[in-house]
Amino acid sequence: MFLRGIGLTKQALAASHYATTMEYEPYMLCTQASPGDHIAVWSDSKGYWHHGIFAGTSEHGHAHVLDIMPDGLARRPLGLFIKGANAGAVLVYKDALPLDCSLKLAQYLVEQGSVVEYNLVEENCDKFAATCRLGRPCESEQIQKIAERLAAIAKVLQ
Repeated sequence: MFLRGIGLTKQALAASHYATTMEYEPYMLCTQASPGDHIAVWSDSKGYWHHGIFAGTSEHGHAHVLDIMPDGLARRPLGLFIKGANAGAVLVYKDALPLDCSLKLAQYLVEQGSVVEYNLVEENCDKFAATCRLGRPCESEQIQKIAERLAAIAKVLQ
């Protein structure tokens, strides 16, 4: 279920820039997402959400995702993106760019690969996908929620 990730409770979702999420089995993302959609997959074994921009399906039936990982920004096969995932979701925003604009922005950033260097805290997949959908710099909600939880734990331990 989409809301099981770190900090992704119903309350956190209401306070975030997401309006709603639509959950699917990971392999169904290629039939449910539209090019330009922000998609995410949850992996129980890894314990985090991986985010990207759905690039669409080619005339040969191959679906791709634009994302950022430690090896950089890239266009990857959807099968690689969802490998090991237990859940998938399409994130719908309150004030997003039109889908075609989000896709063009993501494609531009991938083509200019040297513009963004992966960093788990500052330049990660969540931030990349949210920035492409909203058309403005965004922070990673996963990292914000982890930082909030760590601060709360530190406060209790004092």
